[in-house]
Amino acid sequence: MAVAVAVACHASLEVSPRSEAHAIKALVGDTFALAIGEEATIVDTRVRVRFEDVTNDSRCPSDVQCVWAGNATLRVRVTDDSTFVVALNTITDPREVRFGNLTLRVEDLRPYAPKSSEKIEKASYRATLVVRR
Repeated sequence: MAVAVAVACHASLEVSPRSEAHAIKALVGDTFALAIGEEATIVDTRVRVRFEDVTNDSRCPSDVQCVWAGNATLRVRVTDDSTFVVALNTITDPREVRFGNLTLRVEDLRPYAPKSSEKIEKASYRATLVVRR
């Protein structure tokens, strides 16, 4: 019974950033994946990237034939010498944002698409991003 209660309580928790011991670190040019609420530090820079939310997901479900692939919009917070929040897309522009001598780009968003009868839970999203010079 205690296990069932613990599992039920855990399932209701929102996604939170990983602890400092599990901090995500990436090199410039390396792709990295973040869940909603997670943050990555770009090594040897002052840059931190936080995946805040998926504000729109109109990607074509896997069991439907669509006229176009659809798009998802991600809200991402970038902190270097200042902090700004940007909306980036998976298909349409903008897919990337330039800040200083670096560019942040969306490479992928998983899961790709549910069946038409299913909804993707926010905790399931993983954004693959890259910071390049």
